[in-house]
Amino acid sequence: MKSFEEICREYEKSPEQAEKNLYLLLQHPEIRITSEKVVDREYCASLKQFLIDEKYIAISQQIYRRTTKGEVAKIRGWVCIKEREYKILRIKQLLKDPLFYISVLASVIAAICSVIMLIRA
Repeated sequence: MKSFEEICREYEKSPEQAEKNLYLLLQHPEIRITSEKVVDREYCASLKQFLIDEKYIAISQQIYRRTTKGEVAKIRGWVCIKEREYKILRIKQLLKDPLFYISVLASVIAAICSVIMLIRA
């Protein structure tokens, strides 16, 4: 059983893209996800297996059906990640990065230099 993060890493997908594909599969479990006109069967199979393992969908007589948990996820609009919470988490991680502060400082210095040059001219 692969976790959501393992699927993202293995198939080089962003969490947002994988979440959208999971939600699409949850809405229509019978479809296949295509990327650049080539069906990525392993990626699709991993996503379906994830949904089955987490009990969002179930297989009965070769037909995929949403479970009660899957219906709830479909109504709320997400499977694994809430985009808003994910963006907040990404911002928190960005604030921990010293390169972020260096780039902000460089931008402020450039803005001050531009104002000084305008006043000087």
